[in-house]
Amino acid sequence: MTELFFLFFSIIMFILVLSFLVLIHELGHFFAARWAKIKVEEFGLGYPPETVFTLNWIPFGGFVRMEGEEGTQDAAHPNAFYSKTTVQKLVVILAGVTVNFIFGILAFSTVYAISGIPQVIDRARIEVSIPNSPAAQAGLPAGVEIIAVRDADQNVVPIRTNAELITNVQKFIGQTVTIVTTGNCEGLSCTEIAQEFELYVRTPDETPEGEGALGIIFTPYVVSFYPWYEMPFRGAVVGFEQTYFIIVQTFEALKQMVFDFSQKGSLPTEAVGPIGIVHQAVEYRIFDQGPLYLLNFAGVISVSLAIMNLLPIMPLDGGRAVFIVAERILGRKRTEKIEGYAQYVGILFLMFFILVITGRDIWRIFV
Repeated sequence: MTELFFLFFSIIMFILVLSFLVLIHELGHFFAARWAKIKVEEFGLGYPPETVFTLNWIPFGGFVRMEGEEGTQDAAHPNAFYSKTTVQKLVVILAGVTVNFIFGILAFSTVYAISGIPQVIDRARIEVSIPNSPAAQAGLPAGVEIIAVRDADQNVVPIRTNAELITNVQKFIGQTVTIVTTGNCEGLSCTEIAQEFELYVRTPDETPEGEGALGIIFTPYVVSFYPWYEMPFRGAVVGFEQTYFIIVQTFEALKQMVFDFSQKGSLPTEAVGPIGIVHQAVEYRIFDQGPLYLLNFAGVISVSLAIMNLLPIMPLDGGRAVFIVAERILGRKRTEKIEGYAQYVGILFLMFFILVITGRDIWRIFV
């Protein structure tokens, strides 16, 4: 697959994935509105007779237009959005992000149920020996665990974790040591066959940047499989954990973004927009790795989309939910004018943010 074709393919795939996630988000609003007996006047991709079919030019985003949603005179109608209770309105507004969270959990659960359950290990299991490093020159194989280090005086230091290896190796800088390993490892188990390899421990001046004294990369986790009837349930547990991890990481990134922008007037280097995501997808060939990679990618984007929509900024769902609660406390007349200003400022802010991050993504690609 040529680079140009793969770029075009990645753009199409990203648009399809994002369009699907927007569609299920809006379906959440749609079915919640039906549950609350709110008349849906327009849905972007069309539904029953009383709903208008529209297909718009810009492929990003979507909407469900409900009767009386803007608080007009139609709000008095029993099928109007603002004639409903606070709980009903919140359910309708937050249904979209709920669907995105659920899809993310289901996507991750499916991926792990099929590809295996990852388990973090801190043992000194070798994933790879860096080329031209002492480990590579000694022929230290991947898939074994280091269990001991022996110096020239035959003093043996037992090793249980990769942290212990890193700490103890520092005692032998500039010396040649014997590394004792297990046989091949499978899952959490290793064969007991002991192997020995003589390695030189590099000094800091001899060690290339980003490498350790031995030139070893450790395996951070292993993948385990269980009986077929357990895999869906174990996959669901990890799916929930993965979703929670992404939520925490996203909020940490948002906090860092606010700090950097307020203190330095710039965005963190990790922050990317749609163009940056497509560029990374091309660089790492995400859309060329098979359906499970694609499903995992869609799950990450879906959870991220849900979190971004929950931000208390108009016209995002989180901002609308805040004003629904404020209206319940302060009354419609007091919040209506503030809501109008918040809508205007929120749209300007989002447009500014999109322009800045898109401009930076383009700058990174071509400069």
